[in-house]
Amino acid sequence: MADADVLERAMLAFATLGVIFSLYAMGEVLDATLAQYCSPPVLPWLSCTQVLTSGHTTVFGVQDWSIGLAGFVVLLALTVLLMRSSDPRFLQMILLLSGVGLIFAAYFVSVEASLHAVCIICTGAHLSGLAVFLVALKLTMVRTKALRDEKEELREERAKSRKPGQSSESEPETSPLAEEKESEPHSENVVDA
Repeated sequence: MADADVLERAMLAFATLGVIFSLYAMGEVLDATLAQYCSPPVLPWLSCTQVLTSGHTTVFGVQDWSIGLAGFVVLLALTVLLMRSSDPRFLQMILLLSGVGLIFAAYFVSVEASLHAVCIICTGAHLSGLAVFLVALKLTMVRTKALRDEKEELREERAKSRKPGQSSESEPETSPLAEEKESEPHSENVVDA
């Protein structure tokens, strides 16, 4: 499954990118001078500083960068586990977690829209999360198709190996001669007197 390998690597790259964006956002909170690099004077609406100082960068008192960082670290770990085992449960967890991440991203984008400001670091994290979700979705479709194809190949092999007149659901048909022998009493140790 070469396609699956490429998709898994892409998911790993996007999750790593999300970790990097989240770490930079953490750095902006800890050192306000970092936010200046994301606020070019020629584009006033592109302002990490305005978003950071708005007071709307927490959910239930938790900083948005910490939510993103935790989510991307877990996505990264799940992707590594998926790559090592190919266990579909890891892919399901990735889809679920990245889907929840998209809900958080939608909330943060709505906050940015209300502020008439865009934080490019936040946007990078949001796009990384969206990419992880879309790649996981595509990987799910690729794996589902591969499983369907394998099942179809097995059905075709079974159909080729069946005798003419034998149905796929029933036991192999027996010949009339074999049925006759089965109905005769066994007389191996019977002696005529």
